[in-house]
Amino acid sequence: TFTESLPSVQGRESIARKIYVYASGYDSHLFRTFAEETARDPSWQCLGMDGGHDLMIDSPDDVAAILDGAASDSVQ
Repeated sequence: TFTESLPSVQGRESIARKIYVYASGYDSHLFRTFAEETARDPSWQCLGMDGGHDLMIDSPDDVAAILDGAASDSVQ
């Protein structure tokens, strides 16, 4: 996923609300950099969660709450 280019990511900008969930327990320079970039971009909401790369296993209730909030437009 990080070595092959995408045909186009221009459509991403047409999405009004984007959420990035950063797993702070997974020390990855790439993901940390993306979290910092999305935190500065007003078109993104960057959420940090304690846990590793598999947040759906580490914190299933929290991930479900984020998905429910995104679906109902009430992510905190």
